[in-house]
Amino acid sequence: MMNPALPPEPSVLVCSNIGPRERSKRLAFGIAGEVVALAILAAIKIFKLSGWTAAVTLPFFVAAGIGFFQWLEKTCIANVYRGVANMDDGDEAVTDEAIKATLARQARQVQIKAVVSGIAQTAVAILIAAL
Repeated sequence: MMNPALPPEPSVLVCSNIGPRERSKRLAFGIAGEVVALAILAAIKIFKLSGWTAAVTLPFFVAAGIGFFQWLEKTCIANVYRGVANMDDGDEAVTDEAIKATLARQARQVQIKAVVSGIAQTAVAILIAAL
């Protein structure tokens, strides 16, 4: 039931600025970042380096998160800042202001999720390396 004292919530627009082929590239980038980070963690364990050495995995986990979350949200951060969409037919300018605002919001969310995810994974990597 809607509370008449509260203003109605604005409708949420969900947009994408990358097509299936471009999304696949982002997913591959995310997987590659994750594999590199895990390989570094394995090397740290094999060579019995300090647990804090695993902090070097942070940029790789963040990069993996950026790739994965761009794939998941169908939003390329670079395209948002360039004001274009690539739905697998090349770059096309995004002119609708509501769509631009929505894509900008989605790009910020991708960045936030990637950083939070990268920090969490790095913390786990440091714990694993310290064992």
